[in-house]
Amino acid sequence: MTTSSILRSDDSCRLRAHYSLRWEVPAVTPYEILRRAVESGLRAESEDWAKHASDMAMKIACENTIDTSETDLLSMAKHIAALAEMIVWILRPENAPWESPEPVQIGNHTWEPSCFFGANESELRQIVIVDRINELKELEIRNSWDVRGESAIYNLPISVIVVIVGQLRNGKWKSPLTFGYRHPKAKDLRFRKRDDSQFADNWTRVFRELDDSTTEEWYDAILRDGVLTECFTVLPVECPTDAVRIVELAESKLDRIYDSAEIPEPQPSQCFQRINPCPYRHCCAEGPSEAAGFTKLPCAVPESDSLHRLPRRESHVAAR
Repeated sequence: MTTSSILRSDDSCRLRAHYSLRWEVPAVTPYEILRRAVESGLRAESEDWAKHASDMAMKIACENTIDTSETDLLSMAKHIAALAEMIVWILRPENAPWESPEPVQIGNHTWEPSCFFGANESELRQIVIVDRINELKELEIRNSWDVRGESAIYNLPISVIVVIVGQLRNGKWKSPLTFGYRHPKAKDLRFRKRDDSQFADNWTRVFRELDDSTTEEWYDAILRDGVLTECFTVLPVECPTDAVRIVELAESKLDRIYDSAEIPEPQPSQCFQRINPCPYRHCCAEGPSEAAGFTKLPCAVPESDSLHRLPRRESHVAAR
């Protein structure tokens, strides 16, 4: 578990961070499968690192319960695998695997990095997967622990590669990375008409995992239609001038998170984050348990004094 992910969870819900250090969740979200598969592909030393990302997505999906209401889990897994393969194929044209900086000590805690080195060790790079990007989302990314925090810890500028995958509907993300149209006769793969008009009904809708094209052919079609900027954007972030204060804040937060046995209050408004909902959202009141499928982690933090249980209230609706 990376340190920035712990702090990110704590920012949105202290209870989520508290549980994440003590319990392994029984299910993984589609986003988490995608994120882990992409990172594995970027780090892979195999000859076909894009295929490695695809295989890793299928492995994670097959070995874990997927946190979804969808019933066709195999189709979802193949879709995630195809998307992971495409992302890694585009992001890693060079042979060398992406490497991360070494963990560093801040106070009593070890900072486990989530970032990678850039083209050289004088800068960092970070991958952020989102469903959409706008000014508000950009501000959130720039000021996150994954970006500003990592930059402050290593005292290096960081380039943020934002991957825009679109909204997840019916078990599939819809973006040029995953979805396109085939001409009824010429069979050309297209994503957008030059006049921005809609494709006619006789154009065939195709998802990447069901199409016969190679990864390179799909990517070339993305370039021809000029839609790559709909899928990727790069945010350059300089090392923050208040890096010392950020490191001190991280140390203070980690002291509280790791040293306290008290169960924090839940934040119900944060349970259903759009792209990565809280894995503990169904057990806020009772707390995780092995009976509910959670696995107790070797505890490097104080045991909880008592479970935080939401008080039961009498119904205001009269029985009929």
